[in-house]
Amino acid sequence: FRRCSGYVEQFDVQSPELTVRETVVFSARLRLDPNVVPTDEEKLAFVDQTLEDMELSELANVMVGTDDGVGLSFEQKKRLSIAVELAASPSILFLDEPTSGLDARSALLVVRLLRKISDSGRTCVATIHQPSSSVFGMFDDLLLLRKGGEVVYHGPLGENSSELIGYFESKGALPIELGDNPANWILRVMQDPNMGDLAKTYENSEQNNKLVSDIELLTASPSEDSKFEVKNTFAVKRATRQLLVTERLRRIYWRSTTYNLGRIMISLVMACLLGAVFITERKRLTYSESDIRARIAVIFFSNIIVGIMSIVSVLPVMTWIRDMFYRHDDAGMYDSLSLGFALGTAEQWFIASSAALFCVVFLSAGGFAWGPIKVMA
Repeated sequence: FRRCSGYVEQFDVQSPELTVRETVVFSARLRLDPNVVPTDEEKLAFVDQTLEDMELSELANVMVGTDDGVGLSFEQKKRLSIAVELAASPSILFLDEPTSGLDARSALLVVRLLRKISDSGRTCVATIHQPSSSVFGMFDDLLLLRKGGEVVYHGPLGENSSELIGYFESKGALPIELGDNPANWILRVMQDPNMGDLAKTYENSEQNNKLVSDIELLTASPSEDSKFEVKNTFAVKRATRQLLVTERLRRIYWRSTTYNLGRIMISLVMACLLGAVFITERKRLTYSESDIRARIAVIFFSNIIVGIMSIVSVLPVMTWIRDMFYRHDDAGMYDSLSLGFALGTAEQWFIASSAALFCVVFLSAGGFAWGPIKVMA
């Protein structure tokens, strides 16, 4: 089911170190069916079309960024989250309150884009909270639930919500006033004690009976043209997944300047402090057994300190990577094995360079690099 569907969370998480285009391309390369879109050029062309549909072409090379830094606005990140899912070319797209946190103009823009996606032949299913009348009128059908998850209405809205209004007015609701928002009006109707049990009323209604009949008919004789089958959980092979995830993590680490500079500064500071312990004896050529033991103890101590400081410094970066992995795993993009191997591969160059810098400063400051030494018996 994940191969033919997409899900946009209410507050989705994207990697702040990547650009808009890189984020969507990563999703497309991992999720597009190679039997349908076989070449990388076709996938990139599909990404360009998706960015154009979501009106993100001008922002293609802009970093996603964080909420408290430079980058995309909240509304632009919402459109990016939709584009990431559309890059998989899903048959059905689920969205969790796509207008939450947006002003009226931004909400209208997002829903207008969803309307455009729906008109292209994809099914969009969204939960919506306190929509304006213009936003509410863009939807085709409505599933209205009351507390407890009971269905109060499930059917078409009609032009200007005419079918929804006609249904409830036929059940005894007060007529809607001119210019009133149908979404607000229906909430008042549901709270009216004179309307009785609306869930029971709908269960016995002609609309519900027709819907149940249609579902039973589709279930009994499903169309072969709409059948969807896949042989594998993932769209691409493990080697391809591993290559893409590793490349993405390397790029994230390279652009995490705060993390990289912090790791370098920790190595330099600790190397200077620990090397300074023996700075007065750095040119000695003869050492006693106790001197050697003291130096070995400091070397062991430095490994513990530098290791702990490195673990602490990587936590902010790993928090983003972990959140993104949960999201990508749910979407069927890659698994934990691919992420684990990619983390080790991406980290090794930074670890090696940081360790080399520490050793050069520490050994020089402590006098360990002044040539052969003689140990006293």
